[in-house]
Amino acid sequence: MKLKNKCTSLFQGGGRRTLLGKQFILFNVMAIILAVFQIWSVIWGKLNPINQMAIHLALILALTFISPVKKSNCTRNFIALCRI
Repeated sequence: MKLKNKCTSLFQGGGRRTLLGKQFILFNVMAIILAVFQIWSVIWGKLNPINQMAIHLALILALTFISPVKKSNCTRNFIALCRI
């Protein structure tokens, strides 16, 4: 198997994870809070810009770590083969 095929198969393994129950509710509530915060901060907000950016970053990072990602079936040895 060629190195290119090994490396591309790294991104094809696994399936999409779905959010269920409390994670699903938490993700949607945080996404709505982020959207409302963005609208509020543009129209009426008089926050210090550094505070506004900190709140924005915190919400985005929280959504990133909760978001559904693709599960991988690859092992550590396989990943080491792809690094050249």
